Amino acid sequence: MSFRASLLAAGACSLVILTATGAFAQSLDVRPVSGASSFGFAVEEMLARPFPADSWRGSAFRDAENILADFGIPGSSRVGFDLLARAIASPGAEPDNAGPATGAARLAAIYALGRTGDVARGLGRIRSVAETPLGRRLGAELKLLAGNDAGACGAPGFDPGTAEPATLSPEEMREARFAARLRLFCAAVSGDGANANAAIARLKVLGAAGDWAEAAANRLLKRAPARASLTPRFEDAIDYRLVEALGLARTVTMINRAPLPLLRAMLDDPQTPDVVRAAAIERALRQGFLSGENARKQALAMAGFAPNAGFLRNRTLLLDLAAITSLAPAARGEALAAALIKPRPFAEFAALSALLAPEIAAMRIDTGNAALGAPLARAALSVGDLSAAQGFFRLATGAGGVAKDDPNIQRLSLALALAATESADSPAQARQKLISAAQARFDSAAAIGPAQMAEAVRDCLIAAGAGNLGLAELDLPAEAINASSGTGGLGVFQRIRFSDSLRRGARAEAAILAAGFSDGGAELASADAWLALSGLNQVGLAGDARALGVEWLLSGVKL
Repeated sequence: MSFRASLLAAGACSLVILTATGAFAQSLDVRPVSGASSFGFAVEEMLARPFPADSWRGSAFRDAENILADFGIPGSSRVGFDLLARAIASPGAEPDNAGPATGAARLAAIYALGRTGDVARGLGRIRSVAETPLGRRLGAELKLLAGNDAGACGAPGFDPGTAEPATLSPEEMREARFAARLRLFCAAVSGDGANANAAIARLKVLGAAGDWAEAAANRLLKRAPARASLTPRFEDAIDYRLVEALGLARTVTMINRAPLPLLRAMLDDPQTPDVVRAAAIERALRQGFLSGENARKQALAMAGFAPNAGFLRNRTLLLDLAAITSLAPAARGEALAAALIKPRPFAEFAALSALLAPEIAAMRIDTGNAALGAPLARAALSVGDLSAAQGFFRLATGAGGVAKDDPNIQRLSLALALAATESADSPAQARQKLISAAQARFDSAAAIGPAQMAEAVRDCLIAAGAGNLGLAELDLPAEAINASSGTGGLGVFQRIRFSDSLRRGARAEAAILAAGFSDGGAELASADAWLALSGLNQVGLAGDARALGVEWLLSGVKL
């Protein structure tokens, strides 16, 4: 579902994820932007590693509004979340001919990233944006999340109107439905049955008959039995307040489908039940909404946090954390090893590595850990600790260790070579090592068979795109590249839209689109993976291309 289809259909905010992207900002001109522009308005977490101030250069206001309205939210890429959050939330100069509506689109996107406090500051500082229809809606949602029903219900500008639906644009239809739902909520909590009936009638005209808000309103007005079955929707702040007004229990199911502003509200609320809070921490960690450090801090602060805690049932990541931290530091290595070698999707592995970063950093690189060298290298690299990852990899492939021609070891070796190009003392030497690692990956697979060769070509193209290598620098036969195309490619429109952003040099647009591709990075066809990563390099985002390429390579490592 696109962001245009629902303001809150998706959202995620990444705080601090991989450090592998950290150096790119130093190579670009990052200037402060003056004035009360919503694009010059800074989100605090983005100040450490912001995009350059001219990142919307090449975008007209309509380009920006469309991209901000339709962006895809990665669900399994922490690096993708980080890229998306910084592209949207970094302060910068406005797109050409931008006006209040464009600024409102940016604040709405920041809101979807869960940065509710920042949006409140932005609306307070930039009145022209706050007075747009979308700005008024954001203001109302913020008041509702804060429990300020009177402020939301008393806000001007929420008239569902009387126009026929056929005469309304998609934007006008959304605003009319929100206004009708808000009127229904306000009437129900104040006991105004007549106004509630008028709102219900308008919702039916607008094609929203059967909205759960109608059933909720009838219960609040005592026009329905208190014990009647009621399944809450949980998509916006009106839903959030209806659940609270009815005294309904928050559930793990709500956590699983909550947009990020609602997830943040539940994390911030001390009344959230422990079982729900644990689920919220895990989801936020997986999506990149919480850094590993913050997720760990919140989990350890929960009363009774221990392996036998009932609220941790089915919480895979937090159970591993509880099991490890319940041991003395000197005894944690075995439990850490068991957690890292447990089969799990890469998104979960990366989240666990972020959660257990202190324990990974404390593991000694010695022969006693040789059998765990490869998983430890993968974990260390996934949290940006290149030095430790290199040490563990050397340990794994030393005398009597894992075979260096194993495809997973070669893929891990290629990821390490790619990561090492960022901070190398000799960039030319690091580049040559990347080329050599890619060539070794292909040559070894080509000797086995076509299926293995297709996987190797994809790995090589990821490394080439992320490392800004020319195809001529790799000896890959054209027929091998064609055979590796796969079935997980981008749609034609996605390719055209991304290529058009590159043509215009529109850095922010390209980054937002590439972040959306990253959710399927492990399944992207090799040509599309190369397009996405080489495109980021083309617009000056070499660090982000490298970090995304490392993540994609690591996601294919099976140990």
